[in-house]
Amino acid sequence: MTTELLAPAGGQEALVAAVQSGADAVYMGFGAFNARRSARNFSDEEFRAAVSYCHLRGVKVYLTLNTLVTDRELPALAEEARVASECGVDAILVQDWGVLAALREIIPDVPLHASTQMSLHTLSGVAEAARLGMTRAVLARELNREEIAEICPVLDVSRQVRYPVLGATWQPRAGIAKHDHVAWGFARALHRMGVDLVQNCQVTGFERVGDAVVGVRTTRGTVRAGKVALAAAGHTSVLADELGLRLPLQSHPLQALVSELLEPVHPTVVMSNAVHVYVSQAHKGELVLGAGIDSYNSYGQRGAFHTIERELTAAVELFPVFSRAHVLRTWAGVVDVTPDASAIMGRTPFANLYVNCGWGTGGFKATPGVGWCYAHTIAHDEPHPLNAPFGLERFTTGALVDEHGAAGVAH
Repeated sequence: MTTELLAPAGGQEALVAAVQSGADAVYMGFGAFNARRSARNFSDEEFRAAVSYCHLRGVKVYLTLNTLVTDRELPALAEEARVASECGVDAILVQDWGVLAALREIIPDVPLHASTQMSLHTLSGVAEAARLGMTRAVLARELNREEIAEICPVLDVSRQVRYPVLGATWQPRAGIAKHDHVAWGFARALHRMGVDLVQNCQVTGFERVGDAVVGVRTTRGTVRAGKVALAAAGHTSVLADELGLRLPLQSHPLQALVSELLEPVHPTVVMSNAVHVYVSQAHKGELVLGAGIDSYNSYGQRGAFHTIERELTAAVELFPVFSRAHVLRTWAGVVDVTPDASAIMGRTPFANLYVNCGWGTGGFKATPGVGWCYAHTIAHDEPHPLNAPFGLERFTTGALVDEHGAAGVAH
């Protein structure tokens, strides 16, 4: 089985960013029959050019025709499908069973994929879609209590608890990424590219010529540099303070803990915003638990016992079977949070100095895509269009990017 990295392309800039960031395929819409109407969809000419752009770079293009249509609308939809087929589209995403039947006759050689809006959620449903000509399906992500119990039998879904489990969203193709493996994977790739990685080397200050940064002082000597990029997560504000630069950041401990080794009984990752905990089981058998950030500001890589107590209380409510497990080790990372819960990426008031910070608890997940934007900013001394709204100046102009209500995570 091969994994395909599929990215949305709601416009030309998003398309180019997805392709340059390494996407294997993109999905996009043009015309009136797609569920991406809020995105900046492509005209016929733009769509042809987009398909050509992607195919020249080995990237597949999927067209979204994933809305419900009436009989009166079918001829117009069929024309869009013909245009897409002529452009060389690699597949079409559909929701309407009637559209599926029509496309099988109109463009029989173009693969059809079942959209998430088709709400397939059983093996029999997927089998029926395959029988009718679908080559790919994405399971619906909504589960009821009975389905949750089937997937994760050790989770308490009874109603005799403080916060009864009523349902869940599920990512069946998701997995657990080991942070240290990912970090060393990046490190090995950088080493192959000729980047010097200096371990056990602490930055203690900066070398300046007027208002320009020309290097860094470290515990192993001074390093001269034409450009300096900060990416120090929760300690970014400490480094910036060496220059007298106050950043709109607060640093908080983010705790995690593990148990002793147990028999493998927990097959997935469960996260509850009601009791505020996540629980998974590593491949060796230890339980891995975490929750939100500690409320106080700190640079210490340890957390408070009252936060651990709340995490364990929540975990035992969800998983009574783990009530006799023992905590083996606790630790905390340091996360940096901005007033609007969005990252900061761009130039600073000092020439040759750039900053990438404020990712809260989401930096690890954001890193692969963000790297391209940060590299563009450093190379061109101008922000990439995707990170232009996330500069420091928004905190003086008031053009904030408020993510407190949308992030859905601990910051």
